[in-house]
Amino acid sequence: MECKICFQKFSPNLPELTPRILTSCGHTICEKCAENLLKNYKKLKCPFDRIVTYVSEDSDDSNMDCQICLQKYNGNSKNRIPRILKKCGHTMCHQCLKKQEEDDQIVCPFDRKVTRLRAEQ
Repeated sequence: MECKICFQKFSPNLPELTPRILTSCGHTICEKCAENLLKNYKKLKCPFDRIVTYVSEDSDDSNMDCQICLQKYNGNSKNRIPRILKKCGHTMCHQCLKKQEEDDQIVCPFDRKVTRLRAEQ
């Protein structure tokens, strides 16, 4: 997966390419682009839908919720790992993604854009 702004591949091993979820709209961008978009320290306007996400000094990824089921993301649980839809950049947990999957595609519940899944090999 890549950031839809700079087109760099996300990488949790590189701090500037760590994926960041905009909590108000569910879009995902890299840390570097998030920092560039931050006009002041407290709010970030999404470049895709212009929805504002408020950021605080004590923001913590462990407090992120799936915007569909409202459960906290958890990298230790397969069903709670955040998944990014390639077509639109929205994020949802693995469990919600599987519930949205139909005929090898997922229709985003936020903007109705279709992400096609690769055929299993």
